[in-house]
Amino acid sequence: MWKRVSIFIVLPMLIMQINSIQWLGMQKAAGKVDWNDVGVCRTLRKTYGLDSRQARICKSWRPVMQHVSRAAALAVVACQSVLQNRRWNCSSVRSAPGLTPELVKGTKEQSFAYALSSAALTYTMTRDCASGMLPSCGCGTHPEDTDGTFKWSGCDDNVRWGAKFARQFVKNEIPLASGEYNGDGDEDLSVNANEDAVQREQRAMSIVDEHNYKIGRKVVMSSVKTHCKCHGMSGSCNVKTCWRGLPNKFIGVGIKLLKLYNKTPLKVEMVQVIRFGLPKHTDSSLVYITESSDYCNYDQRVGSYGTVGRKCNSTTIGTENCLAMCCGRGYTTQTIEQTERCQCKYHWCCYVNCQNCTSLVKRQICN
Repeated sequence: MWKRVSIFIVLPMLIMQINSIQWLGMQKAAGKVDWNDVGVCRTLRKTYGLDSRQARICKSWRPVMQHVSRAAALAVVACQSVLQNRRWNCSSVRSAPGLTPELVKGTKEQSFAYALSSAALTYTMTRDCASGMLPSCGCGTHPEDTDGTFKWSGCDDNVRWGAKFARQFVKNEIPLASGEYNGDGDEDLSVNANEDAVQREQRAMSIVDEHNYKIGRKVVMSSVKTHCKCHGMSGSCNVKTCWRGLPNKFIGVGIKLLKLYNKTPLKVEMVQVIRFGLPKHTDSSLVYITESSDYCNYDQRVGSYGTVGRKCNSTTIGTENCLAMCCGRGYTTQTIEQTERCQCKYHWCCYVNCQNCTSLVKRQICN
């Protein structure tokens, strides 16, 4: 059965939007599918959000799909983590492969989610490649020079390979009346008189989404740092060897993308995108087409769950403040009993003994 959010029928043509993040539904596949099963690609296509082109990638390189599933889970957790204190807290991403309206209409939230998904895929494939978990990928290339205080050694994270895989996996391929846009920068941007409003919207959306995917990959590539290890007696560091690699945790990448989101992504006009593409000044910014809801009230039409029942903090300044979170509706203060481990003591050898301490904690809940 076709998913309404991903198929648009326009007579006399069929426009198929496949540049979505439905593949994030693969987070649900972990522990439920046999990655060695020859039929796993069909299952991922039918149930967990792969489109037809991604299913072909799966068939040609099935062992990689378990890592894609890990990337999907990483993207969902990171998205909810960095946005947990905001009205739109990324909770809708967990419903993938079903996508709510704010993730298909070209909003600021869509720009962030798409960039983060691309970043998570780039990061996961790069790290898993470096750890030897992936076949057919090798180490990155050391820079040519050093400052003379160390030697390059070991295996650099091959972030270029990770970014290339991510680009191939999520790139856009949408049939258009004036040709095909394949996400490679070779799209025909001319306005075609035979295209109707839906076709033009989907063409503009594909360009915007591809841009935000690219921003996600760029943020990961810019996160590569030099890591070093000392060698010598008693840590004397007579010899220092270094390699280039990504940080051990992805959350830092999510925070970098959050800063771009906080700077307010740049709005672009659909007609201008179709005619001329994206302007140069958007090269380092997230971009969007459609204004967002304020996400204050529940409204299925715009993908808003509302903030009724959400926790807030009346003593802080920021997005989690009760005035901002509750949209002026006020809040209720609840007193709850909370039990935690406390007064822990380490006993030789080898266990820790703790007591349970109970305290009363106040929390604020939006009306």
